[in-house]
Amino acid sequence: MTFGIETAYVGCGRAGRARIREGLERRASGTAVTPDHGASPELLALDSGADESLAAALAAFDVVVVTGESASRDTRAQMAAVGRACPDDATCVGVVTGAMDHGVERLGRACDTVVPVDTDALAREFATDLLTWASEPMLLRTDSSQVYDGLDGGGVAAVDRVTGDRTALRSLVERASVGETTDGQRLLFGYLAFGVDVTLADDERFQQFCDRPEVVTGRASLAEPDACRLTAVRQVSE
Repeated sequence: MTFGIETAYVGCGRAGRARIREGLERRASGTAVTPDHGASPELLALDSGADESLAAALAAFDVVVVTGESASRDTRAQMAAVGRACPDDATCVGVVTGAMDHGVERLGRACDTVVPVDTDALAREFATDLLTWASEPMLLRTDSSQVYDGLDGGGVAAVDRVTGDRTALRSLVERASVGETTDGQRLLFGYLAFGVDVTLADDERFQQFCDRPEVVTGRASLAEPDACRLTAVRQVSE
């Protein structure tokens, strides 16, 4: 917990519980613009079956990321139960691997936003981005209210991930299309992660190319010194 924001990372089903055991990505730190420590959410691995005390277990959290495999009906049901059990003023984001079918659409109505990704590695990476945003200070401007508004009722969302380096930030923004609405898909959340050689001037240049309050600049965390990665999450058109 940082700055009064309580976070939880919840795993449902076999795949979700395995991700909780693995934990979040370990990201670099140690310079003036890096976090002193990584995000440290409460880790909850839910067993199969209904848990009548779920609402009480989640009552203290402001941001909940729940993860699992979409192919399992039981897992989807458990993830939906997590979404419904969260406090009304909390933000719950589901991160699932597997096909984006009607079951995922129903899950998107239970959680505030659900994001299908292709692999366990991407699920771990995106969960780390979300929980880092919620619990760590950013480099410069962070309009968290805009992000919360976007994720609240986002439904099913698609995630794009573009990598580059800090010498070509304009190209990174253009390739991720974060400066515009793409195919009717509203931008809900964007996260820029830098390499450990980032400077405040790099972040200021990025803000010149991308003046979107939904896009936050994460403190430096990537191992490659000049690397940068821009993740954009957009609401899928209904």
